Amino acid sequence: MATPKRLKAVFALAQDNGWTVTQTKDGHPALVPPKGTVDHQGRPVALVAFAKTPSDHRADKNAIATLRRLGVDVPAKWHTKKKAQR
Repeated sequence: MATPKRLKAVFALAQDNGWTVTQTKDGHPALVPPKGTVDHQGRPVALVAFAKTPSDHRADKNAIATLRRLGVDVPAKWHTKKKAQR
């Protein structure tokens, strides 16, 4: 599976924190957390999925916010690139 260019830096940072890059059955890029990772309510986390394409401008930002909530220290400047202003 090829990692989308817009997500390479985020995926590399997650891998440095013990996460594994994979894809869902539908082919969406996803990150699997280290064993024992739980959310703020104590529920186990299975994966964090990302959109295949950047058509929804909030999708990647929402997934990155989820990573931050789960303990991956993603700096604010590492969000995915905005589309060129027209």
